[in-house]
Amino acid sequence: MKDDERKLLEELQRRAKANERAYVREIVSEMKIPEKRAAYICGKWTDKGWYDYGVSVLAGWLTDDGMAA
Repeated sequence: MKDDERKLLEELQRRAKANERAYVREIVSEMKIPEKRAAYICGKWTDKGWYDYGVSVLAGWLTDDGMAA
């Protein structure tokens, strides 16, 4: 797992545990990760069962497996 991917996962986990808003698109912007890279990461996590989304891959949430990762 690359550094940007690890940092994104940790930030999503932190915000979810604190019941804070966890908008992936917003976090990605704050972290200066390109949206194309973030979409790839989220897609990869979806394949692993760590992440789920409805309409947009950048508007999803971590699953229980993703929280435990």
